[in-house]
Amino acid sequence: MGAKRYTLHAVKIGTTVLAGTASQRATPNGEVEIPVTDGGPYPTVAATLRKVRGFEFVTHDIPGIIGAVTLLAKDISTISGGVILISADQGPVARASGTTHLLRTVTAGIIAITAIPADDGRLSQATVQVIPISSDGFTDPVDKATGALPAITTPWGQAFTLGGVNINSTLLSSVKTWRLNLGFQFFQDTDNGKPFVQFASVQQEAPTVDIEHADDAYDAPAVLTDATMFLRSIATGGGPEADVELAHIAFGVAGGVVNDTDVSWNYAATKGLRIDTRKDGATGIVTYTADQAIA
Repeated sequence: MGAKRYTLHAVKIGTTVLAGTASQRATPNGEVEIPVTDGGPYPTVAATLRKVRGFEFVTHDIPGIIGAVTLLAKDISTISGGVILISADQGPVARASGTTHLLRTVTAGIIAITAIPADDGRLSQATVQVIPISSDGFTDPVDKATGALPAITTPWGQAFTLGGVNINSTLLSSVKTWRLNLGFQFFQDTDNGKPFVQFASVQQEAPTVDIEHADDAYDAPAVLTDATMFLRSIATGGGPEADVELAHIAFGVAGGVVNDTDVSWNYAATKGLRIDTRKDGATGIVTYTADQAIA
């Protein structure tokens, strides 16, 4: 019998097995002390004092992940069944049948979308961070077990790419990229010498949008009234859909400032813009609307 290998399958959030998962990555982050004492060259003690667990995954299913998590950070303890990162037991020509697949379950902590980029000529995706917390400081907050491979709830079939950017009711020409960073800063803490994180919280949420475009004549306005960043829908089995189609995604911000960041003159000039947001009223800083025209 050959060596066993596992491959990417999916992420389950509550009862939804999310489609379109492109990658998963674990960040165990053990904090080790190996002191050399008494003038000797060799350490006589090696200790792992903290184990800060974490996961990051990337998905192309942007409507699916926003539907499951929203654009705000979410308390995993409020999600029935928690968050499960699934690795499939991979055979030579097919995935194994039965209950030999790896399921990493987190039932307490934070899950949040951290970034959504849009680049010309590439499919867009969302990066998601998972911060587990332990119930008592000694119990590993990630439960690893084997089980059956769950079927994906809704197969991924709706892709998106770079759309336009509208600032103060003006649709910019020649946008090359935009990147929405949700701007989360997380605080994680241990207590009483216990190794696993028992407390985690959102310390800050300050979204920014970085834009690159090729209209050297355009200068950032003195006042930002509103801005909308679009993801262009890809027709099923086809290519990018026209602006007028009610199939695109819009991310909006209503408060903050916009500034030029840099200009590069080469064969074709490119220019950078940065939007720093602020909270406007009772709603979240960034809004999400599906089935929109680009305008």
